Amino acid sequence: MSVRHFAAGDLPDPDIAVSTASDGNYHEVTYTLRSGVAFTDYLLAVWDIPRECRDATLETNAKEFMWIENTDGNCRGILCFDLEPECEVRLRWELGSHAWSKM
Repeated sequence: MSVRHFAAGDLPDPDIAVSTASDGNYHEVTYTLRSGVAFTDYLLAVWDIPRECRDATLETNAKEFMWIENTDGNCRGILCFDLEPECEVRLRWELGSHAWSKM
């Protein structure tokens, strides 16, 4: 893997709207991003993922999701996707199931 370095002004800073939905069967987060530019392999940190999602099936339209859990059991993640001038990235955990798939 090659390492790319960017100056602070080179990285897009999109406006992000977040919506969530959940019930006893699923937890879903949708990020609507408006940046005005495209950027390949953009990374977005996801905080405060419910612990119940730890072993659930994840569906996403992102290229990649990296699960992060600290020693206190707090769950977070990193999404990797191609940022478009306007785009939407979705995460949906099916609670009680144990696999990963792309939307």
